[in-house]
Order: sequence, then C-alpha cells, then structure tokens
Amino acid sequence: MGAYVNKYYSEGFLLKEESLLKIEDIIKRRMSSLEEFSISYVVYRSDDYFVTYTDVSDVLSEENSKRNAIKSLRIVFKTNDTKGRLDLDQEEKSLIRLESEDRDLAFLLASDLKDYLKNEVFIFGKNRLGEISQSRILAPFGMALGLLIGLFVFSLEIPHRDVSSAIASHSLENKIDFLLSREREIPSLSTLMYPVITLMIVGLLFPFFLSIFNLMSLRNTFYFGKEIETYDKKKSLREKVIWGVLVSLVVAVAGAYLYDGFKSFR
Repeated sequence: MGAYVNKYYSEGFLLKEESLLKIEDIIKRRMSSLEEFSISYVVYRSDDYFVTYTDVSDVLSEENSKRNAIKSLRIVFKTNDTKGRLDLDQEEKSLIRLESEDRDLAFLLASDLKDYLKNEVFIFGKNRLGEISQSRILAPFGMALGLLIGLFVFSLEIPHRDVSSAIASHSLENKIDFLLSREREIPSLSTLMYPVITLMIVGLLFPFFLSIFNLMSLRNTFYFGKEIETYDKKKSLREKVIWGVLVSLVVAVAGAYLYDGFKSFR
C-alpha cells in the first residue's frame, strides 16, 4: 500500500535563492539515489510564457522583471514509483503533492519539506487583509460604526428628567450643584466629536487604504533577478507609509485636544 500527501498553504511566501537551493537539496538527499530520478522546474511568467528547466541555476538566471515576472513555479520530481510536486503560486494556494509506493520515503520527504517551508519560506501570515479589502460591506460597516459611536456620545447629554428636577427645584444651591456635577461627569461634546468624526472618515477610507496596502504587499515574492530591487524598494516604502500614517493620526488627535483645551481657557 502506497502513501499520498497533499498539503495546501494559505500563507504568503518569500522564495530566495538560498531557499530554492535548499529545497532542491532536500529532495535530492531523499531521492537522487533511487532509480530513474529526475527533477524539473516549470516557470510561469507574466508575459504568458512558461519554460521548463532541468537545472535550478537556469531558474535563478531568469530576469524576473516587471515585463516577464515569475508568477508561479512548479518543482516536479519523480522516480519509478514516486512522483511529487511543489507549487509556489502568487495567486493560488501553494501546495505539496506527493505519491509513492514507499510509505517511509513519502512521509520522510514530506516532513522535511513541510518543516523547511514552514520556517523559512512561508514567512507571511494568511492574507486576511486581502479578503477583508474585497468585502463590499466594509465601508458601510465603518460608517455605521462611526454613527453608533456618535449616537453614544450624544446619549451622554444631560437626561431630560435631571434637567426637569433641577428646574423645578427652588434652591439655587441645588441648581448650582447639579450644573457642577454634570460638568464633572460629562466630557465636552466638542472634544468627543473629534474621535467620532475621525472614526467615520477612517471607516469610509479603510477599503482604499487596504487596497493601497495590498499593492505594497510583500507576500508571494520570488526574490531573485530584478525582483530583489523591487521588493526592497517596496518594503522601504511600506515602512515609511505605515510610520507616516501613525504619526499623522497621533499629531491630528493631539492637536484637536490641545485646541479644545486652549478654547476652554478663554
């Protein structure tokens, strides 16, 4: 009885030259001594061409520029009674598929590959942001959340019965105590509206931010050829954008609170 291994990956990968060489080494270490062993590399490119290599150095020699970027790589390996493949794809889920009459070989090779890929290649988490950004209810949800928070803020206003009881009281001292207590308990509505408006705007623009973020995604990269320079630039830009957004939000909120604080001293 043979063995069958089929493993899909939702995580994003970063395939460097050293990683590709290591994958080849893992496969050859387990299979190269077997009869009629062969290994090949099928490269699918963005210019709608594909090419098959039998030497890993040819894959690493690909230009991998914007016009002919590698979109998918399939590593096919087989012997008389064993066949397998490793697919690394930028758009579809990556996978390991292995069939063998030798159960020990199948499970040992699969274990070696899965262990290495998990720790060194599939270094990005599952693409939850990509899934979220495609949701059509994201913007309405953000707007609704901001409105709910706004309603909560306005609900903090002085309850009607408290106002009525204060007006009905004939004691001036009670009225002054009531006003002072409400001033201590209720934050300024103008102060509270700043974060509310900010949340509403962020809710509306969140899908746009996610789309931009996805364009700068570092996931599923074949890190050789001209893609090395592109990846490094994208990584640097991504870090600058993230820090810029965070600093801008902090400055905007702090400025709003300071402005409101200065107004209260007038």
